[in-house]
Amino acid sequence: MRQEHPSYKMEALCRLFGKSRQAYYERLQYIAFRAMEEDVVLTLVREVRKNFPRMGAKKLLIYLKPSFDTMGISIGRDAFIELLYRNFMLVRRVRNKRKTTFSSHWMHKYPNLIVGYTAKIIELYNHRRPHQSISYMVPETVHQTGLKTERKWKNYFHISKNLENMEKLSVIKNTTTLEQGS
Repeated sequence: MRQEHPSYKMEALCRLFGKSRQAYYERLQYIAFRAMEEDVVLTLVREVRKNFPRMGAKKLLIYLKPSFDTMGISIGRDAFIELLYRNFMLVRRVRNKRKTTFSSHWMHKYPNLIVGYTAKIIELYNHRRPHQSISYMVPETVHQTGLKTERKWKNYFHISKNLENMEKLSVIKNTTTLEQGS
């Protein structure tokens, strides 16, 4: 509006919309601050995505929350997901493709690209990636500190059956050692 009518004073233009000059300038400052904040968030997301390219938005927010707190950035889950969506940074869902284990076929065989990365992947998985089953903490820190974590998984075997099987195995081992000894 100011560019179209440079002869009008800012106070008169603000009064047309029922706002004060102070509100206008505060809004300009707020927009600039939010743009800078979003730029910082996107930079941090790009850095993390170098190591964890398939990490989803919710886990990414939990992973970056300490960095945001130290920088004084407050962003909620929905605003974070919206920001990633606007910048085309959400992880796309991978659809199932046909998987073949028969490698002697006539079709093109792609080279194994993961050969040199297994050590790096294991290091990232155990030392840097937060796990949901241990309250979004890193396994190495849980192991080093000896923290007791809440169990968030279910055992699908029955303890009584396993104990019976173990007792049967110990009886069989005892009888075989006795037979070998005599």
